[in-house]
Amino acid sequence: MPIGHKTTTCRGLEWGAATTRGNCCVRAEAAAWAAEATVQWEQAETADQIADRYVLLTVLFASVLFFAGIAGKFQSRLIDIAMLALGLLVLLAGVAIALTYPMQLG
Repeated sequence: MPIGHKTTTCRGLEWGAATTRGNCCVRAEAAAWAAEATVQWEQAETADQIADRYVLLTVLFASVLFFAGIAGKFQSRLIDIAMLALGLLVLLAGVAIALTYPMQLG
């Protein structure tokens, strides 16, 4: 071993043993990191999908507030009732969608 060279280990093997089995050691460590990355990626994808669904709910409930807010602004009573009915329909759809989402209680 060269002077001033640090002694390194690879999965518990000293430098000399690690260099003779170096490729296997590096490949094993790379495979372990790749497996961990795959698990982390799948968890991130699941969390992203759940977040996208909740953003959809936010947009739906904001549209409910919009329709309820403009319901009294028209001169026709029929249009006012139609806006309230549309807001109620979107509200019910949003609640139905929300009930299908994963929930944590407690």
